[in-house]
Amino acid sequence: MHGSAREPLTSGRIIDAALRIIDAEGLRALTMRRLGQELGVEAMSLYHHLPGKGAVLSGVAESLLSELRLDDVDAGSWQDRLRRLARAYRGVAHAHPNAFLLIVMREHRTPQVARLLELTARICRDAGASDEEAANAFLTLGGFVSGFALFEIGGFLALTGEPSPPGESCAGFADDAVERETKPGDDQFETGVTTILTGLAARFGIQARDEKTELS
Repeated sequence: MHGSAREPLTSGRIIDAALRIIDAEGLRALTMRRLGQELGVEAMSLYHHLPGKGAVLSGVAESLLSELRLDDVDAGSWQDRLRRLARAYRGVAHAHPNAFLLIVMREHRTPQVARLLELTARICRDAGASDEEAANAFLTLGGFVSGFALFEIGGFLALTGEPSPPGESCAGFADDAVERETKPGDDQFETGVTTILTGLAARFGIQARDEKTELS
């Protein structure tokens, strides 16, 4: 148990505790009763702050997105800025593999998603894109990073709240050699992002400059 029942119970504390449980034990482990135990309170006390488990999960998704340090990506060329944003988003998946699926599945009209959309739109407008092109860029880049990250962390299996069985890849292959050949990594990620940026440059009507990928 973290903290004490004597500490004021807040929605922030509840969401933080939920993320701890998900990180350590998986999505299936999170119940209102388990959450109450983690906080040292009765489960019914939680409903005074959040209406139910759905609200808790939405809060966790927002909390994950709030970890993105967007100030770090708001400098340099538009390609550099979008590349850093994509890397930061992927980083959240690696930091919270059990919880990342919530970002993909939960409601998208939220303050943190709006924050990401506005930053992406500003970057794209700086490149000469229209508002419609900026919105499409947000969906294209975000969709790629979400799918790529889910595949490499085994996130599709997180629908069950359980990790992949030992020796099996996300595709269900038991052969280690096949897993090594099919499991994506940094090189594949950077290639995918570069391909998208090149396509966006063409759509924006500008000449894409050659970029030398720098893995961080």
